[in-house]
Amino acid sequence: MQAGINFTLFLNIYFPYRMNKAKNPGNALRFGLKWMLKAAVAVFILAFIGIAALLIAGYIGASGKISYLPRPVDDSHGQQADTLTKVEIARDNYIVSVDGSGEINIRNSSGKSILTGLTWYSYYDGPGERWGLHVDSVVLKNDSTILVTGRGLSATGVKMRVSVPTGRNRIGIDITSHYNSDVLVAREALLARFETGVREIYKKNSEMDTSSFDYEYWLGRGGVRFGDGDRSVIIYHTMGISSLQLDPAGKRLFINLDYSPDHPFFNIPYQKEGGGKWNDLSEASFRDGSERRNSFTLWLGKGHGEIPRLMLVPDGYLAGYVFTEHADGGTIRTHRAAYFGSEDITDISDARGGFAGYGIPVTKSIFFPDIDTAGINQTKPDSVQFMTLGFMDQLYRTGNYDICLHGVRWDGKDIERSVRTMKESFDTKTWIDHGMFSGTRHRQSFVCDGLTEGSEYYMADLWEKYGTRYFWNASVEEFSKIPVWKDIQGLKFYKASVDLWRWSFSAEELHELGLPKALMQLKSRLRRKGEMNSLKPGRGNAFQTPLYWQHPTRTSDFYSWTTDYVSKFSQNDEELRKEEENLEKLVADRGIFINHGYYVRNDVQDGVLVDSAGRITASPYFNRTLSIMSRMMARGDLYITTIRNLLDYWMLTGRITFDYNPDGSITINNRNEKPVHGLSMAIKAETVRIDGVEPKLRRVGTDIIFWLDLPAGKSVKLYAE
Repeated sequence: MQAGINFTLFLNIYFPYRMNKAKNPGNALRFGLKWMLKAAVAVFILAFIGIAALLIAGYIGASGKISYLPRPVDDSHGQQADTLTKVEIARDNYIVSVDGSGEINIRNSSGKSILTGLTWYSYYDGPGERWGLHVDSVVLKNDSTILVTGRGLSATGVKMRVSVPTGRNRIGIDITSHYNSDVLVAREALLARFETGVREIYKKNSEMDTSSFDYEYWLGRGGVRFGDGDRSVIIYHTMGISSLQLDPAGKRLFINLDYSPDHPFFNIPYQKEGGGKWNDLSEASFRDGSERRNSFTLWLGKGHGEIPRLMLVPDGYLAGYVFTEHADGGTIRTHRAAYFGSEDITDISDARGGFAGYGIPVTKSIFFPDIDTAGINQTKPDSVQFMTLGFMDQLYRTGNYDICLHGVRWDGKDIERSVRTMKESFDTKTWIDHGMFSGTRHRQSFVCDGLTEGSEYYMADLWEKYGTRYFWNASVEEFSKIPVWKDIQGLKFYKASVDLWRWSFSAEELHELGLPKALMQLKSRLRRKGEMNSLKPGRGNAFQTPLYWQHPTRTSDFYSWTTDYVSKFSQNDEELRKEEENLEKLVADRGIFINHGYYVRNDVQDGVLVDSAGRITASPYFNRTLSIMSRMMARGDLYITTIRNLLDYWMLTGRITFDYNPDGSITINNRNEKPVHGLSMAIKAETVRIDGVEPKLRRVGTDIIFWLDLPAGKSVKLYAE
């Protein structure tokens, strides 16, 4: 209070004194301007200090470890008293027991613990989280099966069948979850706690960590090996679950039965006032009476040799790249320029640049019934459709182009004809939404009303009928946009600073760089849209990066695939050099990049086309980029393909299984009704034999990359030393 009075007295005395010293109005004006300038400088300094303090505070906050796992578990938390009889099954090398709380324990034949517990965990939107089950019964069904029944959050019924087959070094666990009310599931999982430490981690990109482990991993459906000898446990390529997450230091493995970040999805509602809004529907919406089934296998015991890891791409390639074209703004002139090198070239055999000129595959969307026909000679009857279909036929016959719809025009015409014709003409499996963000137009999109039964824009029945199966899902792009502006609008300035740093750097990078170097790089990081790798290694091993997925409740039997941002191409030597560096890094990281691009709209910022004196050609820098990629493809490093081919391969590899035999050999099984061509794996070994014969292989670092054709329903035996 006293300070406020003193300051008021100072103003009342000092300012009149200073003004009286001014001999004329000009001096008074200069005096006022001087003080205004001083005030502005003071405000600037205070703002600078405030921003600097926020940046430093945000840096410190972002440098901390980001965990995506629930808090550590108190082993007694959520568990009921053990009033039920413990049930055990003993084998030659291990003993499996389940107590009255439903906890599963595995010991070796000497009684040393391997798995100390397998605990149920659930988190529902609304009710929150719960550890453990209310167990109703633990029953020995026969000499090789234990059945656990109980209830979880919101009275969800759980049946867990533990199978311990005779003469096999594995344990199979099958879970049925029965929902007795409508629930939104953020996560349901089993937390496995191991006594032995982590030995090997089989990462999402097929690489393996054996030391200097990160604090946390999202493994997707990769895997991990705990322990050695008769206390060894392997879990890998578990297609019957949602994902695996690992805490190496805590020897904890989360076996996610359902986890919302594994299947991101949003819906754009109708918005009469204009677009920009969407609803996050990633959580699974299970209805009263519905069920979910999951299964996985733990392989136990000594004798396990080196583990083969499935590569993300076939035929011994190290990384994958997919161009996905959005057809906006294209004409026949721009199409010929982007694919053949010049608008003057009409025959693909004469291509001198562009995608076809360098043999680069593309997932190419079109508007039905033809490409935008601006610029085509209209004097000849039927020439428009003939010429555009002829252009597309030329592409399709090469086998390099996955031609699909960029939405459909909902104008009262025959919608079914468009989907049917694409299937009949181009064997279309892929779909790319168009123009849906407005909220008013293109309501038939996958992320609008295309999946909504009863809507006039319902499309799912046609997609199902004509085999459209693989859908661009824009949710990852939207979810990953930097949220700083929304934070500032909400006056969350500290959160804005943390988000700024976390969007630009991983926590590991911030630690390695330190504050001064990170500040120097921040501006350039903000200019980039993202990494040239949809696995986002820059965000760290803990970050969730599904490449494709099937939402358990919202998208029927359709699969989603992701993109990260709209990619543009080099327009000078420095940008081209950086592009090549990024491509080499993609290969070194064994990554996948799915490129969201606009290759035919003739926007100078895209870096694809140039218009010189009215003649459209492929940009020289775009051609040089394609030339670099073509060479990388030719040397067997970069697998450039289409969405249809890549997801077809991933569907097939999802039904490849492995049996880890006591003698160290591994049986590789093809559970598909189709052969898998170029089935590619990595293994840390000196020699590899498949049924006694050396397969096609290459050496990359300490790994052998090998590949083979595996007929439908057949198995082979792998020996590696």
